[in-house]
Amino acid sequence: MSIEARLALRHELLWQLYSKEQRYSDAEASLRAAVEFRGKFAERSPDDVGNCSQLAIDWTWMAMTALQSRVATAAPEMLQEAEEILLAHPNLSESPDLLKALARVHGYWAVVEVERGRVEQALKRHDRGIAVASEALTQEPRDLSLRTVLHGLYRAKAYILCREGRAAEAFPVWDQALAVVDPAGYDFCRTERALELAIVGRHAEAIAEAAQIKSHPEPSDNTLLHLARVSSRAIEAVEREQQPGGSDRSATIAAYATEGVECLRRLPEAFRLELERLKELDTDSALAALRAQSVFAIWRTGEAPAGKPEP
Repeated sequence: MSIEARLALRHELLWQLYSKEQRYSDAEASLRAAVEFRGKFAERSPDDVGNCSQLAIDWTWMAMTALQSRVATAAPEMLQEAEEILLAHPNLSESPDLLKALARVHGYWAVVEVERGRVEQALKRHDRGIAVASEALTQEPRDLSLRTVLHGLYRAKAYILCREGRAAEAFPVWDQALAVVDPAGYDFCRTERALELAIVGRHAEAIAEAAQIKSHPEPSDNTLLHLARVSSRAIEAVEREQQPGGSDRSATIAAYATEGVECLRRLPEAFRLELERLKELDTDSALAALRAQSVFAIWRTGEAPAGKPEP
């Protein structure tokens, strides 16, 4: 490793530290130093794939740091720099690493476009990133990091479509995200998809999907918590339906609430002993409808809220 690359790596590690501490000015200064050292190395070794891809990624990190520090106007220029560095490399089409970096740049561009309120441009950026990552994956089909990048692009596109109320377009994209996700993250991604089903009102499908996931041995803490959110959003969907209340509706809500609390009961004791995680249960807006049910209060405090009979 060259002296410039070692110095750049040192500043990249400092950027990570400063970013965690939300010291965005120091974080950006560290990245600028990293870019300077990698740029000097690129002048001597312009064909070095590793340095070129990391130089481009450093520019994207600078763009994201600018967004975090609310200096969003600087981000497009930084991403443009990253894109031009990669497009200028003579071996771009033959290098999975460079293609992977370019796909990530497109993903970061999409984040900036959403921040600017340019949803269609964000979706186009995701499509370009997906095309680039897919091309790279044909060259290196066993590269797990490439699959992770491709999954992230599909997942982010699906989220945008869901937030825009374009469910018919969104759920096929969720299926594409599931097709390339790492096996360890498969259940959580299915849970995210189920949550979106509940949000758009397809509560019966969401609960059926959640039940399948819940039946798997040892789901992760995050998956169990997200499954509880699925139940909560499903309750909201039932409450929104334009139909008479009646016993059937109440029974459906009670059944969904029971499903959600059952997931919370399966959380390990260590989770329930963490004050921050307990605070999350009490304040998470996605759990609001579940918190309003007696079965939740009984689980959480051991007694039902005043005036609410047990379901």
